Amino acid sequence: MISIPAATEGVEIRPIDTMGGPRRKTDVFFTDCHIPAENLLGVEGQAWMQLMAGLNVERLIIAAQSLGMARRALDDTLVYVKERKQFGRPIGSFQALSHRLADLATELECCRLLTYDVAARVDANPGALFPREASMAKLKVTETASGSPWRACR
Repeated sequence: MISIPAATEGVEIRPIDTMGGPRRKTDVFFTDCHIPAENLLGVEGQAWMQLMAGLNVERLIIAAQSLGMARRALDDTLVYVKERKQFGRPIGSFQALSHRLADLATELECCRLLTYDVAARVDANPGALFPREASMAKLKVTETASGSPWRACR
């Protein structure tokens, strides 16, 4: 990987028009662009492995963030079902709703254990890549955090 400052001679950056929203996507063109050797990032010939290592850590971070958001949503929901009353009692006392919340709490505990397990593996062996495990954690936690179990409580 090479660091190339945007102001470098021969670098042209053109915004890409997208449907709605700001212009955050760009095309970058290099014409007779000369970059000094000290702009090399990491190890020559190892860019793909460096990128993959970063991607796996990013997957794990996304899993952890999603887990936190889901846990907060469950905590807020538990407060709400204790306060909201229907037929003279809190809605959290209704069995059908209690079962759904118990299922969600169980799913979140599974997500927590999976995320922590992958994080422990990464900590124990920082040089190894865990693409399968990191992908699994990200998939499970993000699906649980934004997927159908939450819609069932609405």
